[in-house]
Amino acid sequence: MCHHSKVKVNKIMIYKKPIAILTRILFILTPLLVFSACQHDKQGDEKKAYALFMEAMNHNAAGEKEEAIALIDSALNMNPADTTRSWLTSEKMTAYTDLGEMRKAIAIGKEGIPFAEKIKDYDGMLAMCGSMGICYRRIGELDSSLIYYKKGIEKAIESENTEYEIYLYNCISVLFNEQKRYKEAIEYSDKAESKAIATNDTIERLSAHANKGAILMRQGQYKKCLNTLTPLWGVVKKANYNVLTLKYLSPMLKSYLQLGKIDSIAYYIPYADEASHELAPTSNGVLGILEIKADMLGKQKKYTEQKVLLDSIEKYNETNMAMPKDKLFAIQAECLNNMGKAKEAYTVMAKAYHQSDSLKQSDIDKQLSDFNVRYKTLEKEVQIEKMDHEQSLLYIRILCLTIALIILFIAILIILYRRKLEKQRTELSEKTSYINGVETERKRLAKELHDGVCNDILAVNILMQTDKEEAQRLLKNVGHDVRRLSHELIPPRFDNTSLPELVEIYCQSMTAEGGTIVKSFISKSFLRLSIPSSKALEIYRIIQESVSNAIKYGYSKMITVELDANDQLGIACITNDLSPEHPITKDKEGIGKSTLKMRTDTLKAKLDIVHNEEEYKVEVQIPL
Repeated sequence: MCHHSKVKVNKIMIYKKPIAILTRILFILTPLLVFSACQHDKQGDEKKAYALFMEAMNHNAAGEKEEAIALIDSALNMNPADTTRSWLTSEKMTAYTDLGEMRKAIAIGKEGIPFAEKIKDYDGMLAMCGSMGICYRRIGELDSSLIYYKKGIEKAIESENTEYEIYLYNCISVLFNEQKRYKEAIEYSDKAESKAIATNDTIERLSAHANKGAILMRQGQYKKCLNTLTPLWGVVKKANYNVLTLKYLSPMLKSYLQLGKIDSIAYYIPYADEASHELAPTSNGVLGILEIKADMLGKQKKYTEQKVLLDSIEKYNETNMAMPKDKLFAIQAECLNNMGKAKEAYTVMAKAYHQSDSLKQSDIDKQLSDFNVRYKTLEKEVQIEKMDHEQSLLYIRILCLTIALIILFIAILIILYRRKLEKQRTELSEKTSYINGVETERKRLAKELHDGVCNDILAVNILMQTDKEEAQRLLKNVGHDVRRLSHELIPPRFDNTSLPELVEIYCQSMTAEGGTIVKSFISKSFLRLSIPSSKALEIYRIIQESVSNAIKYGYSKMITVELDANDQLGIACITNDLSPEHPITKDKEGIGKSTLKMRTDTLKAKLDIVHNEEEYKVEVQIPL
């Protein structure tokens, strides 16, 4: 091997490893990229499918049923999500029902309802149940119609879908009306209307009202039918819903026709034609208007035109059964007879009799009765369940209320207990203060007896030898002091007597004992106050001390005690008519003044004593 060959091999070995790694990366990433692309495409298809569904709904509402079905088929081919698929199926079924293609609609519903139930699309399932009931009713299979109406009502009640519950009540009302079970038809239309009013559902309320009019018309109560429907015609026009418009106009026009009011028919027919133009020719409302026109042509003796119109109705009626076959054949037979075609008329009349077989009608009646029993049983079960639920809620409310009352009771007990403790603390404080006050008072009285009365008696003994007149005066003062001290030794009772009353009694007693007149002036604001006993006692003692000092040192004929209350309690003892012979003695720091100061300090009050040649005044300001 040459040198160049060896080098080449080495180069190949060098680059081999990175290529292998890159290959492995691409091998791993490729599936992920493909999956991501698929998911992106799937999301894109889902959005497109939903957009087509919305477009199909608009076409369906506008009466463009074929266009709606084409769009729905395109959307279904995109393999949309389950919920979108269910909605598309329901909308497709509605389109075929409106077209009068009942068999096609039924085939769709048989697959669509289980699918909707499986994915829990209750709205789609209810819509399809209602359509199935209508389809089976229009092809004359009433037992199947009742089954789907019943299923729809059960699911509507279960899912609390009041809107669809009302709609199905209206459907049942129509069914009973067609079978001439008018009492039951009225019952369900009333039920639908009351629920619609309660939920502000204008369309279903008007639909229920239209059912009432149709029931009255079928019973031959034409005037009553018109009186029921015509007041709401303006509301129906404003609703601008073609199906509802024809549902109103059909019984109205039939009633006007029976009453022979051609002018009224001429007024309302253009509205019917306009609404019919927007709907499929096989739809229930359109066929109803064609029936009315056929009756008008018969009354006008335009039998040939009537026959053409009846043939059109028969053609469309094959898929819809909007008009009972026995009735259609009877009208056709009458028309043929009027045209002079008796043989053909007989053949058609035989078909009419065949369709109105009594046994078949008996079976229908039995089916309707069975359904009504089953549905009323369901209603009772739902009502019982509702009552149980309400009873459970009531028990919960009672339990909550009981707990709340217990908590409130405990809270009240705690508050009362705290108040009791506070009262006990206050009473204890008052009693402690009273005991301390008594002790202080005992010490004060002892001091006053020792320093005052005893010294005065000693002075009397001395003066009896030198100045008998002065001795008598001094002896008189000793008597006053002893009486005052005796009063102070007897504590006042505030149990049954208020402070103002005790003050008045005291003033009267002091007036009666000596020559000095003691008057009391108590303001209304003071009378309204509630003063604790401990504080009242101190105030009473202050008044006693002030009056005693005024009598002792003032030689006054008149003493005034004033009690007032504003921001503070005010006490004033005023002597303003001093005896000229005995001007007031200025008490520097005697027992009287020191006692007053001690008592006011206890109350944290302000004490002012004014004494001059004209006036002796004691003022006390006590904080409230």
